[in-house]
Amino acid sequence: MKAIRLDTYLSIVLLVAGALVFMEAKSFPQTPGEFPVWISTILIGLSALLFIQSITNRHDDKKLDINNKVLIQIGITAVAIGTYIILLPYLGYIIASFILVLSLSILFGYRSIKYLAMTPLAAVLLCWVVFLFILNIPLPGFAE
Repeated sequence: MKAIRLDTYLSIVLLVAGALVFMEAKSFPQTPGEFPVWISTILIGLSALLFIQSITNRHDDKKLDINNKVLIQIGITAVAIGTYIILLPYLGYIIASFILVLSLSILFGYRSIKYLAMTPLAAVLLCWVVFLFILNIPLPGFAE
């Protein structure tokens, strides 16, 4: 097992991701671009804070042991998200997102039938309602 300083690496990755999203969002028209600009600005700020904390606080208790099981879970998660992106236009947001949240819940060890039934449904519907009614951005509910 290799111990790494996860918060330092993660803060750098998130800073870069936030900057890329910010630059891309600036090319959007005014109203659709507001939400990603705000989210990316918050991400950049919190990532910078995490980076500062990670370089000023040098305690060993912040290290994480990465084993093969964790690496396999990360790989499966990346493949699942890639598959989700590919299937989204064909299945629609509701079905594809439900399958994604359900499969990742099972992957990470949740076995309660009540949890597996309610959590994906609640997460998908909450996101759909927020985007549709609060942000006025319709998501493709079902495949057309």
